[in-house]
Amino acid sequence: MKLETLSSSVEISTTMKMDSIKAELAGDKLHKMWDLLQSPYRDPISSLIREYVSNCFDSHIEAGVSTPVYVAMDEDQSGTFWLCEDFGVGISPERAKNIFMKYLSSTKEETNEQIGAFGMGSKSGLGYTDVVHIRTRFDGTEYQYMLHKTSDAPTLSLVSTCETDKRNGTQIKIYLKDSYDEKNSFKAKTQVQLAYFDNIVYGKQLDHLNKDFIIYDQDTFVYNPNSQRNQAHILIGNVVYPINWETVGESRLKDIPIGLKFSIGELPVIFTREDIRYSDAALKLIKDRMLEAELEIANLVFPEELKYTDFLEYVKALRGNIEYVFSEDHVLSLPGFKADSRIVYTPNPHFSTKFIEGLKSKYSSVISSLYSSGYPIYRVIKGGKNYATSYTQYIDPLKNYYVEYVYMDAASDPRTNRYIDWKVTKRDLNCLRDFTMPSDDVIAGALLINKADPNMDFHREWYRTLMEESFESLYTYKYSDLIAMVPDSFEKDLSGKSKAVVLDSDEVRAKVYRQVDVNKWGGSAGPEVTGDLKAIKIKDLKTSTIIWAERGKDLDCTFTKRVLLNFNEKVKVISVASRDVELLKSLSQENANLVYIDDWYSNPNPIIDCLLFVNRYKSLWDLWLGQSTYLKPGKIPYSHITSKSSSYLLSNLNEEYFSHLEEVYKIHGKKLDMTHMSALTSWYKRETQLNTFIEHFDYKCSREVLYAFILGGGKIQMPLAKAKNRNFEQLLLQYYGKTI
Repeated sequence: MKLETLSSSVEISTTMKMDSIKAELAGDKLHKMWDLLQSPYRDPISSLIREYVSNCFDSHIEAGVSTPVYVAMDEDQSGTFWLCEDFGVGISPERAKNIFMKYLSSTKEETNEQIGAFGMGSKSGLGYTDVVHIRTRFDGTEYQYMLHKTSDAPTLSLVSTCETDKRNGTQIKIYLKDSYDEKNSFKAKTQVQLAYFDNIVYGKQLDHLNKDFIIYDQDTFVYNPNSQRNQAHILIGNVVYPINWETVGESRLKDIPIGLKFSIGELPVIFTREDIRYSDAALKLIKDRMLEAELEIANLVFPEELKYTDFLEYVKALRGNIEYVFSEDHVLSLPGFKADSRIVYTPNPHFSTKFIEGLKSKYSSVISSLYSSGYPIYRVIKGGKNYATSYTQYIDPLKNYYVEYVYMDAASDPRTNRYIDWKVTKRDLNCLRDFTMPSDDVIAGALLINKADPNMDFHREWYRTLMEESFESLYTYKYSDLIAMVPDSFEKDLSGKSKAVVLDSDEVRAKVYRQVDVNKWGGSAGPEVTGDLKAIKIKDLKTSTIIWAERGKDLDCTFTKRVLLNFNEKVKVISVASRDVELLKSLSQENANLVYIDDWYSNPNPIIDCLLFVNRYKSLWDLWLGQSTYLKPGKIPYSHITSKSSSYLLSNLNEEYFSHLEEVYKIHGKKLDMTHMSALTSWYKRETQLNTFIEHFDYKCSREVLYAFILGGGKIQMPLAKAKNRNFEQLLLQYYGKTI
């Protein structure tokens, strides 16, 4: 890209005599400059992906070819590597010296047809690793190079040459660091950085990125449903840049994931090309483009005359829940845009002004009144497992969260219900009662109009039509359709016994422990836990925190899951058959999120520490927990952990369990944190004395007054004391003596 001039020479005219010294680089310190040039990147992985793939596309532009660029991740005897390859011009030996050995010089700095400009991108791999492997084919010869760091400066070494009949092109290969999460980082950052590059074929471990390339191109912006971004961003050519909102300021576009279009060279970038350089001119250009995009969006979603025939869509428009439908599968949410007063709902033009204003509010009683009067809903599932027969509230169709409901247009079937619970939804199954036309009072109240309104007959007929025509739109599924969806192989035996789980080669069979439905089991003794036999993808074992055990430790797993549930810890607990134990052990060494259950108990564990502390000092803990006076110690060991737990856990645990934990502590030489115990025991002593005093003298005064006396040096408000007993202070002094 063409570069904006950043500096210029300035001639100073003066009558003063000046001795001038020009700056220079210390010859013996040039290695420091090389260090800065080799590792200037804030995010080295993202930078090398962006730079090397951009170079691939530049090579294709120069060669005039339309072949896709190849990007892959794979493994060989040396380790895991990431590579990109183009099929463009190739690199001659003379050009290789200029490209890889000259900094701040580029063949692209005089054109906006290509992306590069600073001569940094070809060396970007050195910001991540010590060696970059280069293979290039040029006019019948294949060259193998290594670009690598040395003690004084980067070096390009020619490894080998050979004849070839393959087409020109260049491949860059980077070996990943030996870190458990490095592969995931490269996969995720490849997807984010290359979201707008439209002619790439992904290979090997990046094969999952070969999705249909979808871009909705508008005049001022583009929308890519797979961009992995949730805010507006800048798009220069195909390269994405985040927007510095502190510099740019607020905009209605901020939470809309679109890319604002800029041509190559239109905005200046910093020399690492990781960010925009926000000069005054660039800032004005960005703000102008934002205003242009806002206007374009407004014209897309709000034509000059916008008439709604769907009442729910009309209400969403009034509330600002605007969406623009690009296709059946891709809808862009526009939270900052609200419909103006020109929109109308054609089936009932006689709405009152109050009603329209009521619909605009975020949580409107108008909507609730409108639908609840006509739609009393009852749960009628009686035969299905885990379903109770109880009344449930009417559906508010415009909740701000997504709710799944089933419209009961067929008789309840236990087998279908279990399929729904497993496959479709964890929400209620509901049935519509016979529709009853509400009274004129109810209709008038819902529409915020006077019952004597001359259009009352029109409103009444409109209301009936709305109820009869729109109720199915409130449901996600029809029950009759779900019956047809249940496969013949699903739960042929309804006795509730464990079913066989058929495994693929990339899965393990595991019992996954979960909390049983609270409505069925209640919660007085804490959460009940059960285990379900499931097939789990091996790749899914690496995505969340999992405590695992071998089969036969079901009791340990069940109790561990109960403990975690009571501390609100979202950790999965599983047990596996003996044939999968070695696999889990191997995966646990590579993935910190997989923890063997014995290790979880023996390694540093604040939850277990908390349980042991509460058990050892139970009376002290109960007293501290039960008193709310301001004078007790503000902190207690592990209070930040216990605040997450329900109280039952800290008072109803099995003594054998605690004995086991104490033994674990003894074996591993672990100790509890007793930093605050001196203040706590001192407070406990005062609390005990106070309780003894109250019991002995039978005084009914407030505990706060006594605390103030005991901890305040034997002084008390006399009017309050006299109201209780004239000799109150003397009795306290007599009882405590000189200890105060």
